[in-house]
Amino acid sequence: MERALCPVLVGRERELDLLEDALIASNRGRGQVVVIAGEAGVGKTRLVNALRVSAARAGTAVMSGSCSEADLTLPYMPFVEGIGNYLASVDGERIKTRLGPATRRQLGHLFPQLELSPPDEVGDPGQARMRLYEALLTLLQFAAEQRGLLLILEDLHWADASTRELLDYLARRVRRSRILILGTYRSDELHRRHPLQPLVQAWQRAGTIETVQLPPLDPPGVGRMTSAIFDGAPIEDELRDFLFARTEGNPFVLEEFLKAALDQGDIFKTAQGWDRKAIGHLRLPATVKETILLRVERLEEQQANILRAAAVLGRCFDYRMLVGISGQSETTVRAALRAFVEQQLAQEEPDGYSFRHALTREAILDDMIAPERERLHARAADQLREQPGANAMELASHLMAAARWQEAIPVALRAATDAEGRKGYLEAVHLYERLLDHTSDRCLRGELLSRLGKVQFFAGETRHAQRYLSEGIAILDQCGDARAAAGYRIWLGRCHWMRSRPDLARQEFEAARAALEPHGPSEALAYAYVRLASLHTFDKEHEIALQLSREAVRIATAAGADGPRIHAYNYLGTNLQPLGQVEEGLHWLDQGYREAVAAGYDWIAVVALYNAIGDQLHHARGREALERLRWLQDMSGPLRLRDTGLLEAEGFLAMRARGEPERARRLLEAAVPRAEEVEDTLFAHRMRLVLAHALAALDQLDEAWRVLPAQPATAETQEVMGFVYESMWLHMVGGNVTAAQELAQQVVHMVEADPVRNTEIFLLDHAVDALLRADDVPTARRLLAIAHTDVFGRHPLLLRARGRLALAEGDLAGARDNLREAVAALDGAEFADEEWPTRRAFAAALVASGDREGGERELRIVLLAARERGHLLEARLAAQGLAQLGVAVPDLVPSSASAAAAEVDGEGRQPTERLVTVMSIDIRGFTAITVQEPPHEIADRVAT
Repeated sequence: MERALCPVLVGRERELDLLEDALIASNRGRGQVVVIAGEAGVGKTRLVNALRVSAARAGTAVMSGSCSEADLTLPYMPFVEGIGNYLASVDGERIKTRLGPATRRQLGHLFPQLELSPPDEVGDPGQARMRLYEALLTLLQFAAEQRGLLLILEDLHWADASTRELLDYLARRVRRSRILILGTYRSDELHRRHPLQPLVQAWQRAGTIETVQLPPLDPPGVGRMTSAIFDGAPIEDELRDFLFARTEGNPFVLEEFLKAALDQGDIFKTAQGWDRKAIGHLRLPATVKETILLRVERLEEQQANILRAAAVLGRCFDYRMLVGISGQSETTVRAALRAFVEQQLAQEEPDGYSFRHALTREAILDDMIAPERERLHARAADQLREQPGANAMELASHLMAAARWQEAIPVALRAATDAEGRKGYLEAVHLYERLLDHTSDRCLRGELLSRLGKVQFFAGETRHAQRYLSEGIAILDQCGDARAAAGYRIWLGRCHWMRSRPDLARQEFEAARAALEPHGPSEALAYAYVRLASLHTFDKEHEIALQLSREAVRIATAAGADGPRIHAYNYLGTNLQPLGQVEEGLHWLDQGYREAVAAGYDWIAVVALYNAIGDQLHHARGREALERLRWLQDMSGPLRLRDTGLLEAEGFLAMRARGEPERARRLLEAAVPRAEEVEDTLFAHRMRLVLAHALAALDQLDEAWRVLPAQPATAETQEVMGFVYESMWLHMVGGNVTAAQELAQQVVHMVEADPVRNTEIFLLDHAVDALLRADDVPTARRLLAIAHTDVFGRHPLLLRARGRLALAEGDLAGARDNLREAVAALDGAEFADEEWPTRRAFAAALVASGDREGGERELRIVLLAARERGHLLEARLAAQGLAQLGVAVPDLVPSSASAAAAEVDGEGRQPTERLVTVMSIDIRGFTAITVQEPPHEIADRVAT
């Protein structure tokens, strides 16, 4: 039975198991001392309390005491507290009798309730302490007689010398008792000169105690704890990573942050469950701030002032800069730094110093009054100006924090440009947003807004990007700077396109071209041509798109602009392929990727890989598509859009190439909300199409229809085709032949209107299948006849369409030959989602030709592979086909619904291993098919 844990103990199951094992061992006579070490707030006390509950349930006696931070404390304070409370709760007379007068007198100093005055000690004080320690051990052993004893000593980092000495003594004497002593201390308090440090090191060397190190939570641990706090609700990776970055994995800090978020309404409960506002800056909760500042207050005032100066410099700070802005001597600053390191507030780095925790710095800054912060920032800026090659971002930050805005603006603009160059888009966003509030020049404001919009686009915030670009371009036009405005129109048009408005995108691209053309070749003009080429590409106007792409290359080359030249290679490659130049087109895509990576244009490389992944799969080259996915996965960078796009690409290939719908579902369900949150509606729409496909593959057809968009995202031919393709397939899966036939007729009309532009191999194959299911053989034959199929060569889906048509027309030899070639092309090509229905069609042709054994073989291959990868739809259809042949399909072990899940059964085997065994036995045991039906009737049912 699973153990229910307090939310802040989620992720600490292993440590709790260790403590419970130690408690059991102690109850069996193997007493020991265990110490839990960890930073403040990491969960030591919660872990102790959990063990206390376990001990109480087992009937174990529990004593608990803690050390005090006060300068003057009673000797043996945690022992006095714990034992004293225990004595007050049990039969005092029985204890007195069992201890005897001698032991009671030794304990009289500490426990007056034992009612015997302590002896007048004479002689060696050391011997007197030993007698006291033995008397205490006797008392503890008495308490442990029945069902053991748990003695808890908390906050040992504050222990006085007498407590440390007694604990050291007991650690050597409890091994053959039924006593478990459990201590805790803050590892971040144990600086090199801390009096507990040598004792802990000695214990560890001698093996006297067991130390349980309690580290901060990792990102998954933060996610699990957050989920537990919110009633088990799933936590998005984005929120999890944000909380981990803010709390550094500290459970106490995490809990306080979440409490504050609840109090402020940033996280709230709805009828559907927990929801949140968009992630922003969570302020440091007062409880966390006060805890941190208590440590700062222990420092001398001069040292505390130096620490405040360090906080102004940043998470990492330089020694000489600290001397300069603190106004103290080097000797004083060195002494302060030594104290910071000893108190574990800061740590030494190879090139300076840093705060051990970002929250420490944040709390110190938040506690300072504004004039003091501004004064220190001003001194830091002056120090930086004197240094050659000073970092522009650092200088701008200090100038802005010092409210010296006239000096800050030019430096901040240079810093933002530098940040864009190294793809630090969020840094640039932060700088532009701050400058906007302090800019009075209207034309400069227009430039800042436009720049902000552009970097917001690269940061993945399409909605914000469009708003800032629109406002900035309008101001630049009013200022008469049409050329600058035209450069930003390109990015505004891209925002429109991503928000499913290609009409508005075309207006911006055309306006940019018209404004830039008179000025001759430029980077911006080349990009305008690239974007116009992209629109014609999406509308399947390949000749026009090819011309525009080549013109973009020419202009970019003349202007010496590598970015648009390389970007244009994407549309050269994409448009050459449908014109019959497949290999050359794929070459240009890979060339664009390689040159973009070499030149540092990561976002162009990402676009090239997205296109290459889709195009390689389009040509039934799943292995090559997966290889380019690995290239994409290797490209880690700051583009937030890439995170969504990577999930999209992984989900697409998980479904189509690998045939793993459950994995595809998880990836796409994570990606769609991210795209919708920033209003990238076009990509969200595309992902919903694939998500619906995955759900149907999981035999969840109702859910698939719920997810499928109601209409195409835009009127672009590419989007219309994708929508018709998925809708037609879902109708066929659901048995709605009439609806599928209507969509197939729409495809026929599209191809009749423009065979070159509107012949798309996947759509063509589906339309032929839908028409044949409706017994409309003549229209299927006509569609294949008028379609422009010369560019496809021996594409397996074209072969499949021809094979299906031949089977419907009674041309069994033609059906077998076409479908056999299609299966051979797809076999091992990593295109499972199309290989399996092709094998089923081939099985139908074989059965119709009298080769029932061959048909059974193909269906078994599909059944086995589909079950292994969790493709429930294909597995069901293959099983139905086998049943129609009279083959008893064995009760198979339910699939994990994803090969990626890799769950293991009780014998240490994966489900697929057992599945292979069952199927192999059945194949070996099968002898003959006894169904007495005409082959073509069986084939009709197998094919469906």
